[in-house]
Amino acid sequence: IEEVDSLVNKYLTSRDSLEGMPVNQVLKLARRGDITLLDVRPSEEYAHSHLEGALNITLEELEERLGDFPKSKTIVAYCRGTYCVLSYEAVKRLREKGFKAVRAEDGIPNWLNMNLKLAKQDE
Repeated sequence: IEEVDSLVNKYLTSRDSLEGMPVNQVLKLARRGDITLLDVRPSEEYAHSHLEGALNITLEELEERLGDFPKSKTIVAYCRGTYCVLSYEAVKRLREKGFKAVRAEDGIPNWLNMNLKLAKQDE
């Protein structure tokens, strides 16, 4: 794990500013409609399980889909967990475009282990 953490730290030059929001806070804000949830995993993974109400937009699609996000809401991006760089990269790109964005702490595998109820695409 030290080696993986070292690689993540090298990739993320400003990791402190990208610390994750705890899932209980994410869910509370999402229920109130205060945030926009962004799942940046591939669509096949999103179809299998995701947080209810999350938009599925991959990094490749992000630039062309910026109009899908209201500037007035914070965007909370998530992916596969702590060592998945997709959410870090999404937050970085969104911030560069003037959006308020944070990443969720952990990710789908962690939330499954916590027995969180996740949605499927056909639900």
